[in-house]
Amino acid sequence: MQENPPGIFRRSSAELPPAARFSCISEGGAYPRGMEIDPSAVIWNRDDREGRPLLLVLHGLGANEQDLLPVVSMLPPDLAIGSVRAPIAFPPGWSWFPPEQTAELPAQVDDAADAVIRFIEAQPAPSSVGVLGFSQGGAIAVHVLRRRPELLDYAVSLAGFLPGQADDAALGAIRPPLLVGYGLADEVVPPEWNTMLVEWARPLTALEERTYPGLPHAISEQEIADAAAFIEAHAG
Repeated sequence: MQENPPGIFRRSSAELPPAARFSCISEGGAYPRGMEIDPSAVIWNRDDREGRPLLLVLHGLGANEQDLLPVVSMLPPDLAIGSVRAPIAFPPGWSWFPPEQTAELPAQVDDAADAVIRFIEAQPAPSSVGVLGFSQGGAIAVHVLRRRPELLDYAVSLAGFLPGQADDAALGAIRPPLLVGYGLADEVVPPEWNTMLVEWARPLTALEERTYPGLPHAISEQEIADAAAFIEAHAG
C-alpha cells in the first residue's frame, strides 16, 4: 500500500487500477439477488447500542469492514457506529454492486440498499439513524436515503455518486439532511458525477456540499472533521 500524505486516508478502491474500478465483473460473472448484510462481519465501536444514535459506515469497492475504521475513530464517540462489510465478494475485498454498466444495475443497486435498510430495521431502538459511505458506499448511502427517506435522519456521501433510479417524491417532501463531500483532484469519480449528484440533491434534500482542493479519491482529516460536525448536528 502506498504511503499517504499527512492528513489523508487513501481508501482501498483508489489503489485498484482504473479498469478494475469500473469495468471488472465478479468472479463467476454473476451478482446474487436478495443479498443480506452479514451481522458477524460488522465491526461495532461499542456494545451498549440500544437507544443510542445509530450510524452505519459503508466502505468502497474492493475494500472491507476494516477500511473506514480510522474514520470511525474520529467521529462522535457516543454514537453506536457499525462498520459494515458489503455483501458481494470482489477480490481483494467486497462490493455493493457491480462496477460495470448493465441493464441489471438498477435492480442490483436496489438490492444492496434494501439489504442496508433491513439491517437498520433489525437494530435495537436507535434514537436516530444515519448512514455514511465512501465511493461506492457513498452511492449506497444516497440510495438508501432515496429508497426510505423517512428511515434516516441524515446521510453522508464522501466521494460518492448517484446510482440507480428511484421515485423521489417522498424524498422531496421530507428533504432530509445530506452531506456531500469530494476532492477536487479525485482521479476515480469524474467531476461530472459530482455535479450530477449535487444538482439532483439540491431541490430534494437539505444539502450541504463540501469540496477539498488537491484531495484525490481519499478522505482527509478536514473532511472527517466536517462530517463529524454534520453528524453531531443531526444525530440528536
